[in-house]
Amino acid sequence: MLKGALSSLLAPLLGISVAVSDSLAAAPTGGSIAVVGASGGTGKECVNALVRRGIPVRAIIRAKTNSKGKDFVLEGDSSLVSEVIGDITSPDTLRDSLKGCKALIFAASASKKGGDPKQVDYQGLLNCAQLCIDQNIERLVVVSSGAVSRPDSAVYKFLNLFGSIMYWKIQGENEMKGMYKSAREKNPSFACSYTIVRPGGLTEGAALGVSSVELNQGDTKSGRIARADVAEICVESIFSKDAADTTFECYYKDTAKPLEGVGLSNLFKKKTSDTEAQSIMTGKERQADSWPKLFAGLDKDV
Repeated sequence: MLKGALSSLLAPLLGISVAVSDSLAAAPTGGSIAVVGASGGTGKECVNALVRRGIPVRAIIRAKTNSKGKDFVLEGDSSLVSEVIGDITSPDTLRDSLKGCKALIFAASASKKGGDPKQVDYQGLLNCAQLCIDQNIERLVVVSSGAVSRPDSAVYKFLNLFGSIMYWKIQGENEMKGMYKSAREKNPSFACSYTIVRPGGLTEGAALGVSSVELNQGDTKSGRIARADVAEICVESIFSKDAADTTFECYYKDTAKPLEGVGLSNLFKKKTSDTEAQSIMTGKERQADSWPKLFAGLDKDV
C-alpha cells in the first residue's frame, strides 16, 4: 500500500510545433498516423492532437478500457479515428493494422493489465520498430522519459524500483537505434527515421504551447510538462526533418532544473527564476516561438 501511494505521488517526477519548408521536407505525406498506447494519458492526447490537425489516426489500444478501467473516449471529430485492438507484445496483431501508415507514435508503457516494463517498454518498442522498418513507415516517435540514461540520478533510482522500468526504457532506446542503423547499412536507400522524446514530470491540463517549452539534449536537465504539450511535440516532430534521428528532453522552461534537483522541485511544483535558469545553462537548450524553429539545430544521434 505504501509503495502504491509513493508511486502515485512521485512517479510524475519524470515522464513514464527559420525556414518552415526545410523542416517539412521530410514530412510524411498522406496516409494515417498510428498511435500505440492510445488509451493512456499521453497516447490519448496524441490522438486528439492529430485529430485537431485533420489527420487520420489509427488508435491502437489493447482493450476498450484502459488500465484504470476507463472507456476509450476521444474529443473532436471521431470520424478521423479508426480504433484498432492490438497488443504490442504480439506483433502479429499489429502487422495488418499498420499497413499504409506514414508514422507511428509509441506512447505505450507498462501497466498492470498491459504488461511489465520488459514486455512493453523494451520488447514492445522493438516489435514496433521492426514493423516500422519492415513496412517502411517513415517516422517512429517514441515517448520515453527524462533521466533514463542517468542511472546514478535519484529520479532514475526511484522510478527504477518499479519493475526496472528505467533500465528497460533505455535498453529499448539503444537497441531501437541499432535496428535503424543496421537497416541503413543493409539498404543505403532506406529513408525511415525515428525521434525519441524524453519528457519531464508529466502533468494534466491544457497545453501551454511552444513558447513555454524548452528542449535539451544530454539528459542533464528536466522539469515538468503537460501531457498535452508532449503530444504536440510528438505530432509536430513527425513533420520535421530536423527532428529525424534525434533524442531530446522536453519540459517547461520555467520548471527547468539539473537532474540532481528536479525530483523535489517537481514534487513541490517549484518554478525556476530567470536568474537561476541562466546559471544552469548547458548550451544545449532550445527555445522558440514555433515548432519548426524549436527543432532546428538539434544534434543527430551518432
